Amino acid sequence: MKKRLGRAHAGRVAVMIFRYVILTGLAFVILYPFLIKLGIAFMDVTDLNDSTVRFIPKTFTLDNFVNAAEVMDYLPNLLKTVLFTVTISLVQVIFAMLAAYGFASFKFPGRGILFGFVLMTLIVPPQAIVLPLYLNFQSFDIFGLFKLITGEPLTLLGSPVSLYLLAATGLGLKNGLIIFIFRQFFKGFPRELEESASIDGAGVFRTFLSIIVPSAVPMILTAFLFTIVWQWTDSFYTSIFIPNNTFLARSLEMLVTNLSIAGGDGALTSTTYYYSLLNNAGILLFILPILILYLFCQRHFIESIERTGLVG
Repeated sequence: MKKRLGRAHAGRVAVMIFRYVILTGLAFVILYPFLIKLGIAFMDVTDLNDSTVRFIPKTFTLDNFVNAAEVMDYLPNLLKTVLFTVTISLVQVIFAMLAAYGFASFKFPGRGILFGFVLMTLIVPPQAIVLPLYLNFQSFDIFGLFKLITGEPLTLLGSPVSLYLLAATGLGLKNGLIIFIFRQFFKGFPRELEESASIDGAGVFRTFLSIIVPSAVPMILTAFLFTIVWQWTDSFYTSIFIPNNTFLARSLEMLVTNLSIAGGDGALTSTTYYYSLLNNAGILLFILPILILYLFCQRHFIESIERTGLVG
């Protein structure tokens, strides 16, 4: 009996050790690039030429962050990016919820076909539809009304309105995935609650606002955090529809170019300095707000993931 218990205990210990080894390896693979960038960003120029310096700099300096922030015009562009990201994420989540609730709760002709089109947005790459979208926003019109009133169609290129329209019509960045997640959540919602509200005289929108939305707060938080991260790191849509934008993703892309133009004598004109030090410092400045958001919302985010059953 003792031998069996000892073997069972040894087996559990072995399984636990194996799990920790796997998790440690995955954590290392994920964190290794970040740790490398973190070490390089704090290095002085002399550390780059020192063969004995690998990960931990001998001379810590914040000059790289100061120079990168100055060239990126960090604080003003940070405020613009935060405002744009939060507002467009709200629009995307609100309209995705409405669309998903319609797909989950109402039966109407063509529902399956329309939802199939939603799923197609997950399959078709945005590069395949960006040209017709670009042409549509270049000469935007609704059934010829703008041309009839003003004499010519509107031009929405260069304006955030184009991206807000994409978010509101289900064509925003990974909007189909958000609709799909909400739809799966609403399909599992107890119908008895909606029927009770209907018996009490509540209409569709009253039921949605008073019962569905409060019950879906964990799902809303999850979707909102996902959309914030996606919008924060997006440079494809913003570069095409707002080519002159100054969001942080664009500023990071233009960091080395701007330094090359504005550089003078000394270390700032060094190609190694551009790519090895300032670029890494700019990347860390770019992801810093997302890291802060995760630190504050990590508990709520994990709870929402557990309640909604999202995996993978």
